[in-house]
Amino acid sequence: MINSIVELLDNYIKEGKISDYLLNEVEEESYQLYFVKESLETVRDGRSTSISVTVYVKHDEKLGSSSFLLYPSSTKEEIETLVDEARSNALGIFNAPYELVKGGKETYGENKGKDLKKEAERIANAIFSVKGSDGAKLNATEIFVYNTRTRVINSLGLDKTSYTSRGMVETIPTFDKKEESVEIYAQKNFAEISDEEMKSYIREKLDEVEARANVAKRDLPSNVDVLLREEEIETIFADYIYMLTYSALASGGTPFKEGQKVFGDNGDPITMEMKGKVAGCSSSRYFDQDGTTLKDKVVIEKGTVSSFFGDNRFSQYVKRENTGNLAILSVNPGSLEEGEIEGDYLECLQFSGIQADIFNDYLGGEVRLALYHHDGKKIPVGGFSISGKLSELLSSARLSKHISKDPSYCGPSHIFLKKMALI
Repeated sequence: MINSIVELLDNYIKEGKISDYLLNEVEEESYQLYFVKESLETVRDGRSTSISVTVYVKHDEKLGSSSFLLYPSSTKEEIETLVDEARSNALGIFNAPYELVKGGKETYGENKGKDLKKEAERIANAIFSVKGSDGAKLNATEIFVYNTRTRVINSLGLDKTSYTSRGMVETIPTFDKKEESVEIYAQKNFAEISDEEMKSYIREKLDEVEARANVAKRDLPSNVDVLLREEEIETIFADYIYMLTYSALASGGTPFKEGQKVFGDNGDPITMEMKGKVAGCSSSRYFDQDGTTLKDKVVIEKGTVSSFFGDNRFSQYVKRENTGNLAILSVNPGSLEEGEIEGDYLECLQFSGIQADIFNDYLGGEVRLALYHHDGKKIPVGGFSISGKLSELLSSARLSKHISKDPSYCGPSHIFLKKMALI
């Protein structure tokens, strides 16, 4: 199918109707297991293909573009209609001109993928080998594993293909008490995961739902030291990362410049690197949607801005190296050892939402579940908010030595922040 689309679009260029085109094809093979408690109820496998088409039209010394999706069922007549509509839409877009990525034919990864049935069954065995305390169980579990072929083609001869695999587990940990049943939702995404890593994750979630069921009403201090997990670390640093993109630089929306100190020296030095591929992170890829082969870039080194990064279009606008659209944030490990923290502190496990705002120098959120470490005990608490001054908190922050991985994050599993206000 894709060859006929290329032929059609090449003719549109020859006829002067469009200037360039870009195709993103994703073919995915999947295997899925659905469990109720530990009973396998449904097995599904499938294959899907989608193609995103972007057409470009140079007009009035500007560049317009418009995109649409195609599927294997799309007919030639439907495709022609969609191209004509996209061309018309592109004439209404007035972007500054830029060139598409040049290149030839390249292939990344191995064209064999994983044995999806075997992989799903391995993960299921690891999950159900974990037993929680009395009352704690998995009420429902869904396992998804994928082999993916991604291909990017453009009108300048670029033709790149990659082969990757990934997986996802969704589960509902539940804790039954005499008077009620409490449940939470948990989701784990990964490119690869060992049996022990999966077991550890499930144990953590079973402990978490038990703590949720036993939340105690307790008077807490007005200011408290706080330990946050990797999900919150990624959220906190996301604003900084956006401000270091070529897009933010081109729009004048960033307060940062190279050589600027953004984090103080009273805590662990913070180094951030944007990466294309990290083992275990399911957002890993060899090239981006434009076909740019990704180039890792350190953006903050020991608290100081070292560089910006960004995709093909905005790299041309700001006249900098095209690193590609890097999706994975890698943060250096810190000095905090497990069990090192002394005294009372709050270990936050679940938020309704946490907000980090660079411009208003604010960090805060509503805590649904936390463990209050007090006199050697871990007391489940929740239903309150924490807040603080973002710059001060990060300048004295401690980062864990232990590393965790999420789809778009590789870095410390915990960050320790001092003296947040409790509301």
